[in-house]
Amino acid sequence: MSWTLKLKTPKTALVAGLKALVAGLKAIDWLNYLTIVGRTVMILVGMNLGGSSYPWNPATVIYLLVFGVSTLILFILGEWKIPQVPFIPLSIINTWQRSPTLVAALLHGFVLSITFYFLPLYFQSVLGTSALFSGVLLLPMAIPVFVVDAFTGWVISAMGVYTCGLLIDLPHSRQWARVAIFQIILGAGIDPNFQALTIAFQSAVKSSDVGTATSTFSFVRNLATSIGLILGEVVFQNVMRGQYKLTGTLANGGGASSVFTVNKLPADQKTAARDAYYIAIRDL
Repeated sequence: MSWTLKLKTPKTALVAGLKALVAGLKAIDWLNYLTIVGRTVMILVGMNLGGSSYPWNPATVIYLLVFGVSTLILFILGEWKIPQVPFIPLSIINTWQRSPTLVAALLHGFVLSITFYFLPLYFQSVLGTSALFSGVLLLPMAIPVFVVDAFTGWVISAMGVYTCGLLIDLPHSRQWARVAIFQIILGAGIDPNFQALTIAFQSAVKSSDVGTATSTFSFVRNLATSIGLILGEVVFQNVMRGQYKLTGTLANGGGASSVFTVNKLPADQKTAARDAYYIAIRDL
């Protein structure tokens, strides 16, 4: 079955339309948009290089981090003084109710990225599972995420309120029930923050600012996800390098990407490598 929907569109003269287009383009906060893009790229690349491909003290890493943080100051000043229509209006983040919500979203993004990246690595490197089976083992966490997500909005609406250390105790051996139960608890705890924090942030701004607030919130969460993954990788690589020679070699070759090499090692070296992976992932 198909149908068409007729929409009434206003007729605008070509010259008037072009003037409106130019006025709209001028109103866009181009300078601060480019500033925040540059800042994000410099900080992420600097953090990714430092402690992984390079030590933290080379000029390249220092320059990227220093200029990345400096452009953050320029971005704040620019949003405060320059544009008629700010890219991220400071008015939506400078209150006691909104700022903690963004901080919570930042921390939630950290936990989310580290968990979904390093749990499959734990399954493959420590427990020796295949890549396919490691995805299956994530189901105990993924299913509660979808189930709880269906009820979070309803609970907030009904009650009117919204408000990972368990993984440290993950087993060294294939205790599947324990692994599954830990993930169920983790998934049920992570998911409410998807909707709850978004609703909390949206409810604290004016109706006219909801679109901008939602975009800002999504940007902060996505940025936190990227930073969390990079920080997790840096910590993981540093702990791996602190192990003995075999695991140091794995770390220098990219410990996360060397997981399939572990299964090809002799039995004694395989045990040592899996012990090192277990310690490195547990420290996250």
